[in-house]
Amino acid sequence: MSSTPISTAPSVSDNKISDTNAQSTQPVSNDGQAAGTSSSAAVYRKPRPASKFTRGEKCLFTHLVVTFAILVLLFIVFVVHLYMVRHHGNEMFEGILRRRVAEEESDSPPVGVVYVLPDYYMCNSLLLRPRWSLAPAHCVAARSDPDLAYALPSWRITYVANTGSSDESDDFSESLITRSVPHPHFNRDDFQNNIGLFQHEAAKHRVFSNVYISDVSLNDYTLRTNANDLKLISWEDSWHLHGHVVHNPVQPLAPDQCKMYVSPVVDIRDYEHCVTMTERKNVSIAPGAVLAMKVEFVGIFTWGDSKGRGLPFVILDLAHYKDWITYIVSAR
Repeated sequence: MSSTPISTAPSVSDNKISDTNAQSTQPVSNDGQAAGTSSSAAVYRKPRPASKFTRGEKCLFTHLVVTFAILVLLFIVFVVHLYMVRHHGNEMFEGILRRRVAEEESDSPPVGVVYVLPDYYMCNSLLLRPRWSLAPAHCVAARSDPDLAYALPSWRITYVANTGSSDESDDFSESLITRSVPHPHFNRDDFQNNIGLFQHEAAKHRVFSNVYISDVSLNDYTLRTNANDLKLISWEDSWHLHGHVVHNPVQPLAPDQCKMYVSPVVDIRDYEHCVTMTERKNVSIAPGAVLAMKVEFVGIFTWGDSKGRGLPFVILDLAHYKDWITYIVSAR
């Protein structure tokens, strides 16, 4: 009896079931259709959780962080600049300091006397720094004169170190002058650029603080406006080395009158001005006396009649030479 072979081919119903299972296990693409069974099968990714911050909040936070970083960087640059770069001081604060110091020194400003031992008086001076003093160039250049070479070690400069009481005498600071620096364009014949500097041993003064040259440029209007506040400060007597400084009230001379008096000697320059004594006094004022306007030092007496009779006191404008003075004093 022949047996009937059993067929192993899948039936139609089985094919339908298997097709249904295959479709249910295939990943679904973005367009909702099955991805198929190709070699580059799609990878299923888990959706990202929603962010706690909005895009605007993230932008604001980024701006804050960048701004803070820039501020920190600018602060670091400022600190480095402050400690690495040498400053000569802000002019506004210098002016305030200068006014306060000048008020304290009103009785004894840093005006001294330059002389050659034993008692040969040369000129007045203005103490700028403990080791630097300002004086007329003809006085400064005289120290290098070959005819005075023998007296080179004898040049001294004196300031009032401490003002004594009515029963006590003043204390004086005497310093050896070690160097003389006349202005490079000084002319002995006509006193052009008649300004110079003395370098000396450290000098002491009662309430001394660094003197900064005023920015106020002298002219006829400035002098006339402050005519009641002008004083020519000088050493008391040219033959008394241990005297004290005195304040001599002066008044400006009009430019045309100044030229009339001075032109027979030399033509007046734009940085030179004339003043005369407010009252006629029997005083002798040596070159180097300092012109003070209120509480600022604005000029020095460079040449003219020491008694202010035949010729006025010719005043040199210090602001005109401020850059040169600052360069020499600061660089050396």
